[in-house]
Amino acid sequence: MLSQGTPEENDEALRAASAMFAHYPDVIIQQLGLQNCQNTIVGDAMTRGVSGGERKRVTTGEMEFGTKYVTLMDEISTGLDSAATYDIINTQRSVAHKLRKTVVIALLQPSPEVFALFDDVMILNEGQLMYHGPCNQVEGYFESLGFKCPPQRDIADYLLDLGTNEQYQYQVQNYHTKQPRRASEFADAFRESHIYMESMYALEAPYDPELLRSVEQNMKPMPMFSQSFIDSTLTLLRRQLTGATRAQFT
Repeated sequence: MLSQGTPEENDEALRAASAMFAHYPDVIIQQLGLQNCQNTIVGDAMTRGVSGGERKRVTTGEMEFGTKYVTLMDEISTGLDSAATYDIINTQRSVAHKLRKTVVIALLQPSPEVFALFDDVMILNEGQLMYHGPCNQVEGYFESLGFKCPPQRDIADYLLDLGTNEQYQYQVQNYHTKQPRRASEFADAFRESHIYMESMYALEAPYDPELLRSVEQNMKPMPMFSQSFIDSTLTLLRRQLTGATRAQFT
């Protein structure tokens, strides 16, 4: 609601928000590319249903509902081929950009095509932060430390090797400064970089007083759960009843 708005403006804002939530399932289905299988059962080990990639997208879609603006995903590429992995990551990129959400995905050895979909990359090793910043700056950053990625090497594999004994094959010979070796040394070097300084400056920027007032007026009065206990219980009962009914005919 608009704190300084007229009743007509507030009514219009409420209608727009209500319309968005009314069509939100269709928006999520379209974003996840599930239009062709939205009326197909998910299936299980005994019942044939959607494919493995579609099952992953269905699980992702379940997590997209509600007022959640941060999504954390761990090793979502397990058991998927490269095409399905690219499809799912590309979907998450679209969700993040179009719905203005933050999506954090932990991956091991992503392909160059998948790596290129990310806006930022975080490299952790032994609990130390070796890098956290834009993907298009990561190669230049490590070059400034004395490590160069060969033209034939995947950027993701190169970054992973920097935290292992394989880092020696990437070091620039006769570099003018001492190159970091251990994870703690990489972390110390990153804390002195302009990328780290810019991130801290953005985090430490003063709060907008208007945003704080908005939190007090609109966010804190919101209930902890969107549904009451009774509504949640009825939702689960309907779900179990639907599953039990369909199981009788399979």
